[in-house]
Amino acid sequence: MKNLGNFVNRVVALTNKFYKGVAPTAGDLSADEEQLRADVNAKLTEYIEKLNSCQLRSGLATAMSVSALGNAYLQVGAACFVVHDHLFVAWG
Repeated sequence: MKNLGNFVNRVVALTNKFYKGVAPTAGDLSADEEQLRADVNAKLTEYIEKLNSCQLRSGLATAMSVSALGNAYLQVGAACFVVHDHLFVAWG
């Protein structure tokens, strides 16, 4: 559960710090981001299937793997910000 809590905390903290608490509009996705979206959607489908078949422990493990994907994305560079004339620009 720490992994999920860490991911949620990082997203909320970065959104508050760099976007005044409002999630920015998504722009065009890179190839890596498209792959991440596909991976997350596959995991979410797996999660729903496991919950529907009452495999709760396995479903929770799948949910944790989604947060691990998100944390890895943030770690690689999506949360790297450059400050230039009071403008925050995300790059990754």
